[in-house]
Amino acid sequence: MKKRKIVKMLALMLALTTLLQGCQKAPVSNEKESQQTQNTQTSSEKTSEATVVEESKYPEYLNMDSAYPVIKDEYAGDIKLNLAVVMQPSHGEWDDLWLSWYLKEKYNLEFNVEIIETSALAEKKSLLMSSGELPDLMWNLSFSTTELVKYGQQEEMFLKMDEYMNEELTPNILHYFSDSVRKACTAGDGHIYSMPSLNGDPAENSGSAMRIYIYQPWLDELQLEIPQTLDDFTSTMYAIKKANLSGVGSENIYPIGGSMDTVTCTDYLLNAFGYVMNDVGLVKMNNGYSYGFGPTLRDGEVVIPVYDMEVYQNFLKLMNQYYKDGIINPNYFTISGTDINSQLTSGQTAVFSDMSSNMAAYSEYSDKENKFQNWVSCIPLTSEWQTEPEMYSPSACSVGNFVISADTEYPELCMRIADMFFNNTDDYCRAFWGGYGEGSEWDTDEYLQSKWNPETQKWNIHPNDLPQGLSEWSNYIFYIHGFMPGFGAYNLTESRARLANSQGGNMADKKVYDLNSSDWLNYSTEQNLMPYQTETFPVIYYLDDATSVKMADLETVIAPYVREQVALFITGERSLSETDKFVEELEALGIKDLLDIYKQIYSMQQ
Repeated sequence: MKKRKIVKMLALMLALTTLLQGCQKAPVSNEKESQQTQNTQTSSEKTSEATVVEESKYPEYLNMDSAYPVIKDEYAGDIKLNLAVVMQPSHGEWDDLWLSWYLKEKYNLEFNVEIIETSALAEKKSLLMSSGELPDLMWNLSFSTTELVKYGQQEEMFLKMDEYMNEELTPNILHYFSDSVRKACTAGDGHIYSMPSLNGDPAENSGSAMRIYIYQPWLDELQLEIPQTLDDFTSTMYAIKKANLSGVGSENIYPIGGSMDTVTCTDYLLNAFGYVMNDVGLVKMNNGYSYGFGPTLRDGEVVIPVYDMEVYQNFLKLMNQYYKDGIINPNYFTISGTDINSQLTSGQTAVFSDMSSNMAAYSEYSDKENKFQNWVSCIPLTSEWQTEPEMYSPSACSVGNFVISADTEYPELCMRIADMFFNNTDDYCRAFWGGYGEGSEWDTDEYLQSKWNPETQKWNIHPNDLPQGLSEWSNYIFYIHGFMPGFGAYNLTESRARLANSQGGNMADKKVYDLNSSDWLNYSTEQNLMPYQTETFPVIYYLDDATSVKMADLETVIAPYVREQVALFITGERSLSETDKFVEELEALGIKDLLDIYKQIYSMQQ
């Protein structure tokens, strides 16, 4: 029987005893004195009962007076939780990891660990869930929101964590549970089944923003500013093509780089028509998202752009114009990633998406100084359909990597452990962001620890100190952690700053960019895009199994047709006069039902 059930039964027995005692008759000969005695006894019993309830609110073994140890010293070794954790390739054995030693020595936490290889996650997770016998804790198992609904809300296999979240037991979790984080973590029944991984302040989260850049030297030569309206953008593209500044011939310059599917710029252009599109972390709708197939907001309403033809047809007309005039490549729907990079390195491209991941190719081409600064972030465009510049706000977190079994005998302990990973107030929790640090109380000769490097302004291990053949990452995985936590506050800039400063560093708690490196791209994004963040369709949402399957079936049928027909409209193989007929064809495929599901999702999160 579970311990919490035993406590409830004891409290019930005590209440029954009190009731029976209160019902006993006092001697008639001394009724007044007897009544006073009875009142005193009843008051004492009530006080005793209240004390029992207060003492049993949390288990006796749980330390509630400080952040560590989590289990009181006198109970150390009495409890061993079962833990399933997904490890990176080349991980070390759990008992040999520094993290295992640290959790035991400092927090009195010990685990029976089942290690799941990343390559075997899908199979192992399926077997685990079908077994019906879950470990107390599950880390990094990447439960989707649909799985959280199925196993948590419907089958009640996961703990309802919100029922244990309060200022006393989980103060650090509550500190970071902003409205946006709570909304992302809460399923349709109002309960929370997993702890998040925090992405940080959206205003600084440039890495998750729309990444689209324009070549500044060409703007300078033509004495042009970064375009701020759709009309200005179009005029700039034509001016760049005509000027032939790289000398490869105007006919070979395609100012808008990429393709419809690869490093695409079309989401940026759709944004100019009022579609506030979140292209990061959202399922790409079978590669139809850049075509205007996918949920988005326009004027605060949920729409699917291709099914919003009153406005979307203007996007098709513009793209058709770009295609005919060579503003985009004639192979815009078929060009390979290699050819896209080749055009970039050959001076044929003026606007490019996701520059950071393609900078290797660009670096080989450019021998100019400050090559990163040659590219600056575009600004969200306005138009007659978009009166104010807007871009989506990056998601505040991700979910699904810290889950607790509903059948655990130790729910309070598991929640206290979850809270540890959000403790960003004291230096002793810095270890959860990557090891503790050389010279600290929890340094040991068996393990290399990182330290603050004043020259690089980073917290790392010097390459010369690493075991032969190991990189800093492989050392971290094999000796220190075995995995990167997909939960907690470790990824926040302020967390890394506290970590560095706890070891003698002087790192700012807000991101500082090295403007002579590829950091320039993130800095430019933060300056030109991040100030215009606004709400968009949620990346994280919760659906039951049946609705999820229905949505997937509709997307699978509709997406290929959207891709095919939009390509025909843009290349001119299908007349733009047939857009109304296209809408009818989409309705026959069920797009209205799909839109209704999207509207349902959005309404649940309001």
